Amino acid sequence: MLKQIFMAAALATAAIPGYAQLTWTTSTQAMPVPLQMHGAAVLNGYLYAIAGNSNTTTPPYGAAGDSPYMYYAPITSPGVTGAWTTCTAVLPNGVTPTEPDFAYINRHVSSYNGRIYVTGGNTNGPDTERDSILILTPEANGDILTTGAVIEPTLGASIARFEHTSIIDPATGKLYVLGGGPSDIAQVAQIDPVTGAVGPFSTFGTLAYTIYEAPAVILNNRLYLIGGLSGSAKTTTQYADLSSTAPVAFSTATGLLPEARFDGSAQVIGGNIYLFGGALAGNASIRKSTFKATVDSVTGDLTAWTADTDIPVGDAKPGDRRETSATDGTAIYIPGGRIDATTEPVLSDVVYIARDLSRVEDFLLY
Repeated sequence: MLKQIFMAAALATAAIPGYAQLTWTTSTQAMPVPLQMHGAAVLNGYLYAIAGNSNTTTPPYGAAGDSPYMYYAPITSPGVTGAWTTCTAVLPNGVTPTEPDFAYINRHVSSYNGRIYVTGGNTNGPDTERDSILILTPEANGDILTTGAVIEPTLGASIARFEHTSIIDPATGKLYVLGGGPSDIAQVAQIDPVTGAVGPFSTFGTLAYTIYEAPAVILNNRLYLIGGLSGSAKTTTQYADLSSTAPVAFSTATGLLPEARFDGSAQVIGGNIYLFGGALAGNASIRKSTFKATVDSVTGDLTAWTADTDIPVGDAKPGDRRETSATDGTAIYIPGGRIDATTEPVLSDVVYIARDLSRVEDFLLY
């Protein structure tokens, strides 16, 4: 089990010919346990890793290793975290006492205005997808003391989902839930900026095709859903304009990923979209690749993808999938994930960090 934290510095790419690729360095802070299929958030100076699946079945972990625990670490400076602590609160039980709820929450965790939102999910055992929304409110010291009430939306057509994606537009406070299973309908709900309550869901649009395990990003008022699984892994990206007031049909971007990919994570760095890790067809085809998209600023189309620096999991490990990422605007954090095939079920507890994305002078290797 790896006990390291990797850090990556990136040179801002906008209008800079011959920009440097991501450069990864190493730190030593690691999560208390390895995690995959979990969620991540950065909020009020803390990095959170929420639920997911670990490599232990000791109660109260589920029979398949599902975890009800949440962890947090202080961000001591951009791209640097302190030691991890286990949150006081745990997620509520699911259908059976040994199967914690919301275990499959990879890419289903978003933060907004001091709160963390967990949408849908299911466990790694016999269970069904949910339409629930769980709102977490961390304390000033980073701890989460209670999970509060689980909201089961009754207004609007809330769709039960797992292996889906949710993302909050920080400019508007709108929560988008899309993909997963099984539905090609993208939904949206307004978050109250004062109370944090989630309003009724309505249809935002229809995907070009049903997709699972595809990460989403927002850039220039457009929502992008990258790669994913639809029968097989996809090389395509779906996108839609968030300014539309009527339900939209998602478009398919022109540029194709260099390789089909699902179950990775994505973030916006320096005005560009990056895709990290993932898999081609399962645990035997985990990837460490990083891809960067070229974005047409007028149409929003992704016209091309190019390879960037691999995630540094080591030559003996194929890559990282079932991971998740979060950002505070100055750094990208990727805690955990699965770094090996089924025959070697190593669940990573590393954290990858890309430092100081907002200042050109800090993008250089340090």
